[in-house]
Amino acid sequence: MGLPSNGLLTRFSADILRPIPVGEVSAEVRTLRSGARIGLVEVQLRNEEHTLLSARCWVSRRAEVAIPRTPLGEAPTAGEVVVPDRWGGGYLRSVEWSWVEGIFHEPGPATVWTRALLPLLPDTPWRPVERVLLIADSGNGISAVADPRRVTFVNTDLTVHLVREPVGESIWMAASTALDPQGVGLASSTLGDRDGGIGTGAQSLFVAPTAGA
Repeated sequence: MGLPSNGLLTRFSADILRPIPVGEVSAEVRTLRSGARIGLVEVQLRNEEHTLLSARCWVSRRAEVAIPRTPLGEAPTAGEVVVPDRWGGGYLRSVEWSWVEGIFHEPGPATVWTRALLPLLPDTPWRPVERVLLIADSGNGISAVADPRRVTFVNTDLTVHLVREPVGESIWMAASTALDPQGVGLASSTLGDRDGGIGTGAQSLFVAPTAGA
């Protein structure tokens, strides 16, 4: 028995074991729990020497249940598109950032609409859930409460819970960050699409003075 047919991803959790290089990596996938109603998959991202990331995904069957929808909040109004030039290129320039509240270089909570500008894989259309996971790891960045030139706040993990499948190309995130002088932190976010909130994200943060600061 395999995974639920046409199932819904309800939880994604990843532990970031090492920095992931820009280069060739491999993915090893195995099913930990199979079934017609729910299933659990484990994925390990590796290079030639190390396991770089370990992730688990819970998948639930789709069904029609006679209950009212209880969304996680209404979709915010789109804001101004700003290119985050002070934070470098790469990933940040591969996404369109439309700011509702806050901005990259201002400390504090932030809400932003996003849209991926490049394909995840060549000649492969985006899946809706992939758009959410692409953005979910940005919570600690958009809601930073410390200057990254002075304080490092790197996430060691990412957990995303979803209550339904997203729709459309644009995904919004409302995020906030809390740091503690003991050297730890937490970034929390609400994730959504044009129809409202669809889930939550959380990142544990390792906090330290930035080298050379």
